[in-house]
Amino acid sequence: AKMTSLGATAMPDVASLASACDIIVTMVPATKHVQGLMQGGIFDNAKEGSLLIDCSTIDPLAHRFRDIQRGLSR
Repeated sequence: AKMTSLGATAMPDVASLASACDIIVTMVPATKHVQGLMQGGIFDNAKEGSLLIDCSTIDPLAHRFRDIQRGLSR
């Protein structure tokens, strides 16, 4: 509630947030939380060309697996 009083916009869910943002930054405590956010709405609803920055301290192999799942590996 405090952030909205400072000008932030509250969103009802992750999918709505992902579809409304050009840049998405996540910072959560565990791999399961990152996976929940990504599979719970970010991947399927982010706009084409969106920038996703994950600052979570999680297993780096989890990021690699996530990228392979989404076809983002190089």
